[in-house]
Amino acid sequence: MKNLFLRIDACYRRRLRMVIWKQWKRVMMRYRNLCKFGICKGESWEYANT
Repeated sequence: MKNLFLRIDACYRRRLRMVIWKQWKRVMMRYRNLCKFGICKGESWEYANT
């Protein structure tokens, strides 16, 4: 049962990340929001352009 809940939790988290990423439609919006979460500027720029 524990493994089942871990898999369900992983699916929910992945889906939530996808929804948030799609809400941040533009590159600069993604970059700013990633910087707010504490990711360094170089990595934020790299991730925002993917």
